[in-house]
Amino acid sequence: MNIFGSAAAEGRSARRGVMLLFGFTGFLLVKGWSEYERDHLRLVLGIANLVIFIGLWLNWRWARWLALGACFLAVVAAFAMPVILELWQPFRNYQGGATPAALFTCATAAAFGMIGYKGLGYLRSPAAWEAFSSDAKQRDALARESSSMVVISAGCIAVFLGMVAIARGVQGPDFPSMARTPGQLPDLYVNSLCMSGQNLVKAEVKNLGTGTDAGRFKIAFSDLRDFGRGDRGGSWGEVPAPGQSNYVALDNAINQSEQDGVRQLVHLVIDSYNSILESEENNNTADFTIVYHSFNPGNLPNCP
Repeated sequence: MNIFGSAAAEGRSARRGVMLLFGFTGFLLVKGWSEYERDHLRLVLGIANLVIFIGLWLNWRWARWLALGACFLAVVAAFAMPVILELWQPFRNYQGGATPAALFTCATAAAFGMIGYKGLGYLRSPAAWEAFSSDAKQRDALARESSSMVVISAGCIAVFLGMVAIARGVQGPDFPSMARTPGQLPDLYVNSLCMSGQNLVKAEVKNLGTGTDAGRFKIAFSDLRDFGRGDRGGSWGEVPAPGQSNYVALDNAINQSEQDGVRQLVHLVIDSYNSILESEENNNTADFTIVYHSFNPGNLPNCP
């Protein structure tokens, strides 16, 4: 039983899905042309997608051949995306390590992969041979088409996209989990708290390790304004270079009572999502005491 109904109905759905995939992608690329400083390569890619969309609509054989490779690449990308993301920014654990952006990327790749899989099945089916041929001779030629034609089509598209990436100056992702050894990992540590302006508290995050990371980390901290509530806020920061520090803005610290000498314990958890692979994971918490002089903190130094 086919989930879309009959085989013919499923074939029509797959055909529409592939056509809409090219049409929608082309529309977004062309629409965003002027928004990205009139990127001509983006415009060329958009027009190419729209031409393939028209070709599939009008049953042009070359459009079917290009769609074969595109569908195959979509299936490959769906399986490869989780591995690429894991190598680029390790998930660490699924309780908090897999960020929503990574999960959304994997889900999007899976959706494209499903469209590609269904489209590949349709484009190599007798229904497609009938639609994309004008006579029995062409139909027989399509029926004898080997699987190598799919790989050749995918290779041509991959080479073209690679040339576009080189022309745009796109660099491949840095895979820190593959390139680094245990002795080249960062080690994040909250070195101090300081004041920026009158009441904005910042955390000085120092890298005690010998490596860095291209990713971002989150600092969770106890509430700085509403005493006794205990809720945690969150701020994002960039991993500093080895031996260097970055200052991450937390929140405004305000003493609602406006009395002198009020003390507040602030508990911080650095890299609370475990998104950064570190050489030492046991020094990611820190406690600091804020002493208020009237309305604002008075015991924290000014940030440099």
